[in-house]
Amino acid sequence: LSFIRYFVFTYRIENGELIIRDGLVRRTVRHIPLERVQDLRIEQSFLQRLFGVVEANVETAGGIGVEATLSVLSRERVEELRAAIFHEIRPEFAGDRSAASSTEADDSREILRRVHVLEIVLASLSHRRIGLAMVLSIGTLSVIGVDNVVDFSPAVVERGMDYLFQQIGPLSEPAGAANPTGAVVVATAGFLLFVVVGMLLSMLWSVLIFYGFELSRIGEDLQRVHGLITRRAHSLPRHRIQMLEIEEDLLMRLMQFATLRASTAGSTADRARLSGRDVLLPVLPRLEVTRILAALFPDLQPGNAAWHRVSPIAIRRGTIKGALAMVIISAALYLRLSPATVWFLALLPLVLVYNVVQYRRLGYALDDNYFRTCRGWLNRLTCIVPIRNIQGVSVFQNPMDRRLGLAQIAIHTAGHGYTGGTPHVANLPIDDARALASELARRTAAMRYRW
Repeated sequence: LSFIRYFVFTYRIENGELIIRDGLVRRTVRHIPLERVQDLRIEQSFLQRLFGVVEANVETAGGIGVEATLSVLSRERVEELRAAIFHEIRPEFAGDRSAASSTEADDSREILRRVHVLEIVLASLSHRRIGLAMVLSIGTLSVIGVDNVVDFSPAVVERGMDYLFQQIGPLSEPAGAANPTGAVVVATAGFLLFVVVGMLLSMLWSVLIFYGFELSRIGEDLQRVHGLITRRAHSLPRHRIQMLEIEEDLLMRLMQFATLRASTAGSTADRARLSGRDVLLPVLPRLEVTRILAALFPDLQPGNAAWHRVSPIAIRRGTIKGALAMVIISAALYLRLSPATVWFLALLPLVLVYNVVQYRRLGYALDDNYFRTCRGWLNRLTCIVPIRNIQGVSVFQNPMDRRLGLAQIAIHTAGHGYTGGTPHVANLPIDDARALASELARRTAAMRYRW
């Protein structure tokens, strides 16, 4: 089958299109306009690296998955394809941009940042990556079975687990009555063990995916290269960034680090989080964020943004929700474990303190070219959306919003699945939300959307 496909599969670049012919019995011809290509992903497994070939995945805005896969290509052919796409994106780059002029490309390449292994390991401790590692571990256990995990685990791990349960076992044995303290110790030990396993898996996954991470720029083209076993390269024109997220959880913030994620108009049916595709930079010092933003968005003025806060009613709403949650948890602990767990309600004042501090991080900013939102205290998240790429603005109210005279506003772009959702602002007075939506719609209509 591979021998036959070698002769029936062809591709060529003609009149600004990538034309692919495939099939023996059923012939298929696909025409992909180069100006509509959102991402050119290059992957090179360990075996492909031995033979000096790569695999190129072409993705457009309208595809459900990868639009076309070109396998077993030489580096020269891939660079020619990249240069052709780059030429369509920037028509002012006239002339031959083939891979033969590698010296010119190298001279114009600007290394924005290289990520060290230690930084990758530290970034793996973020809650999102540990959570992803835990999900992967649960999925693995459900597929291969827990018994198989024990059978194939190293003897030292088995002895460690046996020792752990021997130590906490006497605490969980009843002594004339139920022993809630032993149950709490067993549950806590199991949870901590699960967290440690998640941390180790997160470190391993992060190093495998992001080892040797390098972000560079050639003109308008952003290029990311990373991977330990399978090397991946992504080409992304910076004007095609639909949304940029600056993510800082509590631990990353204590280490003065941040993570940058970018959305494009490509499809969302890919394992973006597993391949690290959503990550523009897995980790960078917080002090370098302004420099990177200036390279991505030259017309962005981060220091001159006028931030607006939402309604103070957000404090009351958040406090009520948090208090109800704590009461429910305390009642469940009271019924399942011991009346002594009522002390959990003593933490109720902290709910108010948390929501007051959280309110200070809820806001939005609007300037001539960008709309920004920020939210979160323990886990901070800042979204930057170029106004020219906004596809729609929604204003909606739930029953509580209508009762309080508030509304929520959501910004829709051509692609936001990789970064985890649509940027939105809640707890806005209804008149302010409608005025903001109208202003965004007016500015978007006055700008030209750029693929």
